[in-house]
Amino acid sequence: MTSESLSLTFNPAGIELDRRQGLSRQLYQALRTRVLDGRLASGTRLPASRDLAAALAISRNSVVRAYDQLYAEGFIEGRVG
Repeated sequence: MTSESLSLTFNPAGIELDRRQGLSRQLYQALRTRVLDGRLASGTRLPASRDLAAALAISRNSVVRAYDQLYAEGFIEGRVG
């Protein structure tokens, strides 16, 4: 088995965003909290920014900004694909 087949799938269920506040910041905080408390385990593949944006009904830019901040702080690794 390859590491690709062993990777866990991310479930965005439970992420609730207040449309009256900054969406990228809220998403960043929700994902960061999941990493820190162990709900988002090492090796879990996050969805593509387009897919997560569609699932949460927010703009792709909001997801990209959240992912960029998590990457900058070392919480996630970036992969193109």
